[in-house]
Amino acid sequence: MCKRILRLVSALFVFPAIGWTPGGYSAQPSGSESGARSGTNFGLQDQLVELTPVASAGAPLSFGGDIALPTEGLACVIESYDYRVHCIPRDGGRTSVFGRRGQGPGEFPSTPSSIIRGPGGTFPNDMAAEAGCRMPEVAEGFAYPEGLEDPARLSSGGMFFGLCDGQMFYLADRDDDFGTVLRSPLYTTEYPSASDVERYLENCGPASRLVMREPCRLEEFRSTPEDYGVHYWVDDRNRLWVLTNRDREEYSHLDVFVGPEFAGSVRVRHRAVGFDVLGSTLAVLVDRPVSPRDPDGYPDRGIDWYDIGELRFGSNPAPAGGAAARPASAR
Repeated sequence: MCKRILRLVSALFVFPAIGWTPGGYSAQPSGSESGARSGTNFGLQDQLVELTPVASAGAPLSFGGDIALPTEGLACVIESYDYRVHCIPRDGGRTSVFGRRGQGPGEFPSTPSSIIRGPGGTFPNDMAAEAGCRMPEVAEGFAYPEGLEDPARLSSGGMFFGLCDGQMFYLADRDDDFGTVLRSPLYTTEYPSASDVERYLENCGPASRLVMREPCRLEEFRSTPEDYGVHYWVDDRNRLWVLTNRDREEYSHLDVFVGPEFAGSVRVRHRAVGFDVLGSTLAVLVDRPVSPRDPDGYPDRGIDWYDIGELRFGSNPAPAGGAAARPASAR
């Protein structure tokens, strides 16, 4: 399926860099029940870091979870329902909004579905990985392509492709004939939660002239394990960040890799739907928990900024750039 992509490049923006108040890392223990439940090896506790946001803001509703950082002090997200893009300052300043429905300059002929920073692309679907993954069956005349596509690319030429069961396929470069199948040591098989089922039922059912929907296959949805990665991104230190599906309700987890090596995982608050990393800044687009005071009963969108300039996992050397952080106990 072809994506309509709006590319945001830092050079195209004239907004000045915006300062912020330094944040920190939490080392507060939160119990070991979840670790025991998920089978986490407690020898990996020093590779888990809990982050505390240094700034937060509200965000418009959107079909997707894309977020882009043209600068460390500015986060841009899509407002799907009004064909617009909002660029929200980290310091609480005025939000810039552009776009509308139409065919002219600064207009979108259809709802923008994706927003990214910098160059992107796809990779030919002519490779396979011995990871035990099966491609979905042909359904209603549509066949998923064989092979691998849409990699996360390293500046060194390496590429990561998401597979199944918490696995990824890593190619050091285009001349790497075999590649490496790797897996997060913190991966656990998780099935859709009650809120996942609720979201699924809201978006399936009979199609209409205005809305295209998939038929509801509830039992199949409930019995299908969640994908390992929701979103992949390579930062400017050549680290791969993966927004995982692990325990993604009150908190979310992002796994970090340096080449084929697992560096560690960070935990952020609320249910993350997208993120971007630029310099020493991690910006996470989240669905806030629904409170009894929410009249519509739907989660509000928000953005949390995190300072990762001192990120370090346990006693390990700082991954690809000298960052440091304090470990936090596993939940």
